[in-house]
Amino acid sequence: GRVLALGAVLFAGVVVVSGLLFLAIPRFQLENSMLLDRFISKKAKTGFSDTIRFGDVTEIQQDNRLALTVDVSDPKQVPASPYWRMFVLDDYRDGTFRLSPLLRNSAFSGIERSGQRLVGEERPRRGAPVRWTFYLEPGVSRYLPLLGRFETLQFNEAQNFRVAPALNVIALRNEPVSMTAYRVENMVLSDRLPDPQFAALWQARRRDAPGRPFFLGLTLSEPDRILLSRWVTEIASGGPARTSPQALTATEFSRRAGAWLRERHNYSLTPRIPPSEGDPLVRWLGSREGGHCELFAGSLAMLARSAGFPARVVTGFKGGSWNGYSGNFTIRYAEAHAWTEIFDAGSGVWLRADPLEASDVTQAGDARGEAALARRLDRSWSARLDSLRVFWYRRIVSFDQRAQAETLAALKDVTQSSGKQLRQ
Repeated sequence: GRVLALGAVLFAGVVVVSGLLFLAIPRFQLENSMLLDRFISKKAKTGFSDTIRFGDVTEIQQDNRLALTVDVSDPKQVPASPYWRMFVLDDYRDGTFRLSPLLRNSAFSGIERSGQRLVGEERPRRGAPVRWTFYLEPGVSRYLPLLGRFETLQFNEAQNFRVAPALNVIALRNEPVSMTAYRVENMVLSDRLPDPQFAALWQARRRDAPGRPFFLGLTLSEPDRILLSRWVTEIASGGPARTSPQALTATEFSRRAGAWLRERHNYSLTPRIPPSEGDPLVRWLGSREGGHCELFAGSLAMLARSAGFPARVVTGFKGGSWNGYSGNFTIRYAEAHAWTEIFDAGSGVWLRADPLEASDVTQAGDARGEAALARRLDRSWSARLDSLRVFWYRRIVSFDQRAQAETLAALKDVTQSSGKQLRQ
């Protein structure tokens, strides 16, 4: 009996000490403390960068690990089809989309900032703010996922970062090696991104220099340009009235081009680009092979530029599931996505154009609230396990010190009551 009692006391002591250590160092990372990070293969830490080759996003989609967890103070604001926008790629060369030096220098022209709080482009609103709390897992990217422009952004720890207001992109200095938490207030969920700076440049552009990557850059051979021009004419004349590409608005062109792409190509995670000379994206456009989101988004951008519309590729995540146990959004690597943004000169905004979604589906995706959550409700066993991680983030890695104090108080009460029972 004495041996059993002594064993029980030792076990209880180990549990208490382990719990205290667990609370004291909540951001402890094994690979950092043991200097193992350099030995972890890059393939095991697949994430987004500012250069995307065809197949990169598809490789990310093969990974079902957790990438992002999002809490929202008002679930009624949750959209049915959220696009978690991360960064913009405007330059295309030899099958690779990248952020051009011109756009990088103009968009990230400000100095690097250091701190916990950032004031956004949106004006303050009256009433209770809608708070979106993001928990970004390590290895995803140094670019922060966002749904749109915002009023304020606050990190739970001081960070070094750069801001591109025109792109609505925030880039950390380095890719985080531990979970990064930030809270965004009053985000504007919209498929339109105003860009007065680009609108002014577009209006003042020189007619004799349309080939700059920042505007309508297409580094293609003359035969490829002829093919693109032929397809653009086919797209423009495919509506109820035979019109020229110049007579179409950006919205109408993106709608017709998306339908044209979906008619010729099916969605596939294992695409095949026909072997031949010329640009690989043009070769895929001329075939009937299936393709993934990168091929669809890149093709739409290329067709739009050939028609005279500034266009670029945007990467990030689309969708996610609503955890029915913890009440939060769960986004996995498998939700990685690429889409297109086309500039509408009339309104001076970039329009989101997803060639894999029909226009009526995109409009239906604007619905919010209970109907949107019901479509993404997840009550699987994996959701149960994810809810434990969410509990840890909310109670320990929290912006609310009251939650941390309540957790410590509960632990103290349990310890005292257990000690009292043990003494009795």
